[in-house]
Amino acid sequence: EACQSVGAERLVAHAQQVYGVKLGQTTPDGTVTLEQVFCLGNCALGPAAQINGRLHGKVDENRLDALILGAETGNA
Repeated sequence: EACQSVGAERLVAHAQQVYGVKLGQTTPDGTVTLEQVFCLGNCALGPAAQINGRLHGKVDENRLDALILGAETGNA
């Protein structure tokens, strides 16, 4: 609930639009899978995201895009 109160739903909607997949789906090229989790335990730094096993806090749309691009290019 903490992440939801600070914009997680907006972040999910952005990711779904940009990457063209819904929660539980993977992009056709296999680089991005969107998964919903119950809690990452990072309430004070929400919204949080976990990318390639690494936890990130205070994620907004721009930061999410940069983190995913970095993961795709091996710079994350």
